[in-house]
Amino acid sequence: GQTLLIDGAHNPAGAEMLRQYVDHSDRFSHPICWVMGLLKTKEHQDIFTALLRPGDSLVLVPVPDHLSADLQVLADTATTVCPRLEEHYLEPDVIAGLKTATAVQARQNSTIVLCGSLYLIGDFFKRVQESEELT
Repeated sequence: GQTLLIDGAHNPAGAEMLRQYVDHSDRFSHPICWVMGLLKTKEHQDIFTALLRPGDSLVLVPVPDHLSADLQVLADTATTVCPRLEEHYLEPDVIAGLKTATAVQARQNSTIVLCGSLYLIGDFFKRVQESEELT
């Protein structure tokens, strides 16, 4: 199967640690496809500066039930911080975002990283659990 790396990375220090980990581990292929949701209150520009590199892709999703940042504003910030992003997408939820990321991964042989909000990660695990209960 494919690798999915999950990390909070919900502040600049955490984002820098995550980027170092991804860059210095031989377990991950590059570029990275970031699936991210960020709260309105977070330091978006600093987080993007820490994470995004030329050739990476970005899939932005809302953080459910919390003060999610506006996705278009996030996209504008991300492309200002990293003008050479390969591609970026806005998706309605984390599952749609991961489907898009999987398509990007198939084209670029990238590693998918889900990050930006602990609430988003909680929502992801809740959805996975619910889908497993249905099968």
